Amino acid sequence: MADPVINWAALIPELEKERDRIIDMIAFARGKAGQPPEESNGAGSPRQTSLASSAEIPTELRGDTFFGMTVADAIKTYLAMVKRPQRAADIARALEQGGFLHSSKNWLNTVQATLTRQKGIVVKMPNGWGLAEWYPGRNFEKQRRED
Repeated sequence: MADPVINWAALIPELEKERDRIIDMIAFARGKAGQPPEESNGAGSPRQTSLASSAEIPTELRGDTFFGMTVADAIKTYLAMVKRPQRAADIARALEQGGFLHSSKNWLNTVQATLTRQKGIVVKMPNGWGLAEWYPGRNFEKQRRED
């Protein structure tokens, strides 16, 4: 039986997407387990396109900054851009200004729900939502249970 013809060039982007999805799931599980994020040490380690790499973070909000992203990825990208906590309403407004296309009837509720589901990635602070990586060593899960 002959080997099927494989378009290796077309397969690579699909494999990279799957790798990134798995890395995101591992990061989520680490956050739930109270473990620190995995450190990148080169090839074969966590995704090289992660938001931790400042070269990957846009420096200005353009009309296509968030085009094609998921809501969660757009939120993470925006927070990494502004480098300080933001209110959910400000995040929602910025995503729209940055070209995020949606059909939500209540966009603010959609953004708030996404923020709430991103435990271990984004955290609610008194002055808005921020990236959990900005607060190393803080156990936000424990604080929520005590409140």
